Amino acid sequence: VQVLAVEVSPPVLTHVGNPLIRGLVRWVGDDLRTIGYGTSLRGRLDQGTFFSQPLQGDGMITARLVSLQMSTPGFAGITLRSSPAGDSAHVSIGLTGQRLLRVLARTSAGGQTATLASRTLTGVPPIWLRVARSGGVLTASSSVDGNVWQVEATLPTTTVSLGTAIEAGTFTSSGVRNRPTIALFSDFETRPAGIQ
Repeated sequence: VQVLAVEVSPPVLTHVGNPLIRGLVRWVGDDLRTIGYGTSLRGRLDQGTFFSQPLQGDGMITARLVSLQMSTPGFAGITLRSSPAGDSAHVSIGLTGQRLLRVLARTSAGGQTATLASRTLTGVPPIWLRVARSGGVLTASSSVDGNVWQVEATLPTTTVSLGTAIEAGTFTSSGVRNRPTIALFSDFETRPAGIQ
């Protein structure tokens, strides 16, 4: 875990969309274990476990998804959101229960979540995930080693109503009411622009 104490606030747990069963987040050494329920990132209202930090202006969130237990419609990944509200604008990248790597976005509050990119992966996790906002562009990327990154999707910031002050964090949901998605993340880091 890289701590940027001066520039970044501590992460906060939010139950986005008020799922019927509340998820959990726990540090296991340097790794982050998240348990999520809720309908997932889809439609006009998201539900799940969101563990986030505020991010002002440009910056990125990076995390390595180490292990995953989930049902088919679940989601585990990272996201930039305009707020913790269930209908907020967002750009997200993560894995589904079908081992699909997906990039999802809702361009404005209350809008429909759309799939921007999707591909089937084999032998995952682990996988590195990143969502960055820089110079008017939002970029969702993945990596097998954390060094060489593959861009999965890009879109201009003008098409997504995130605002300047946003939330960056992990998002875990099950897509089913009574079965959790359990994800283990390592190297969880929110980095404002200009911080090395």
